[in-house]
Amino acid sequence: MSADALVLAAQRMKSSSNPVLVYGKDLLLMETRRLMFQAAGFHATTAFTLAEAEAVLLYEPETLLVLCHTLTAARCEAALHMAYSHRHGSKSLVLSAGLPVCKLDREDELLSSFDGPRTLIATIDRMLKANNEAKTSSNTVMVKQSSADKS
Repeated sequence: MSADALVLAAQRMKSSSNPVLVYGKDLLLMETRRLMFQAAGFHATTAFTLAEAEAVLLYEPETLLVLCHTLTAARCEAALHMAYSHRHGSKSLVLSAGLPVCKLDREDELLSSFDGPRTLIATIDRMLKANNEAKTSSNTVMVKQSSADKS
């Protein structure tokens, strides 16, 4: 994906309340998941390199990162490390094909790729809602603190 295409994808995601970034290595699988997520009402984009994933997360840190089972454990861990450095408090979803996966932060979630599309979509929906609730709660605390500072 070109740099211009990444910027456009990130701009479209920024206007969405359900942004999902899918990072993996299988082009056909990634496109299938992107279309499935869009049909479910999420604004999904794909990344095939760590640099592409980082570009999207830098532009829109509220994006839910979904790491596909096609990534090696080392690439999965590198992606999680990158995500931790750019997104404070947002979780990632790691898909597994039954093989050992990368080390997860206690906030991240693991889901078997064999659980099927309904479970995957329901998990993403739940995680996005939790991320949005955490963001709203954090913003409310900041507004209350700001109001208290003025008085």
